[in-house]
Amino acid sequence: MRGAVALRFAGAVFTALLLLSACVGGRVITTDLGYDPARKVSEPFAGAGTLKVALIPFEASAGVTDTLGKWVGFRGREDVLKASGPPAGAVTKAVFDYMKKAGFDVVMAPAGSRVESYSEGSPDLVMGGAVEALGMNAASKFGSTSITASFRMKVFLRNVKDSSLLTVNVEGDSEPRTVVAFDSGVFKETVNGVISESVEKIFKGLTIKDGLLRPAR
Repeated sequence: MRGAVALRFAGAVFTALLLLSACVGGRVITTDLGYDPARKVSEPFAGAGTLKVALIPFEASAGVTDTLGKWVGFRGREDVLKASGPPAGAVTKAVFDYMKKAGFDVVMAPAGSRVESYSEGSPDLVMGGAVEALGMNAASKFGSTSITASFRMKVFLRNVKDSSLLTVNVEGDSEPRTVVAFDSGVFKETVNGVISESVEKIFKGLTIKDGLLRPAR
């Protein structure tokens, strides 16, 4: 008898906790954005020599903010997923970190510089761009959470030698990732995985010919 009462009491407490968790919402969960330092990369233009690149800080297109999306709990609670800083700055650093790791001689140019005209330090390439979209959303059901992330950016490249310009559109989407043993670090892993993969696509489809960056034919 006592066991049955205790079981009913435990069930009532559990139900109350579920109802309380459903009512309490509005949490803000922040995530640090960046390039995953554990990734292995290769030089995209092996044998072409070290290219000196002036990187102009990326800008954020209209609608891109530090709010990435939301996490909907299995009882309907909605929490906000945010970047810990401006996405454009984080993406700029991600590009810088990747290029350093991939063997480029990359230096930062002043914010607001123009790709079409910047030439301080005699770089081989000048690079800039815009973050056009960045988002992450999660949804939980009993026992698991599914997370997705997406990213889009436009990159502008100029060969200083002949002032020719190239525009590269980069997109990345994660496969829905489902976790059972949830840890908030999975948000960072998911969104930074998409950012890292996207950054690595910048020079895909391009080649070096006569010391100039050109579309591969």
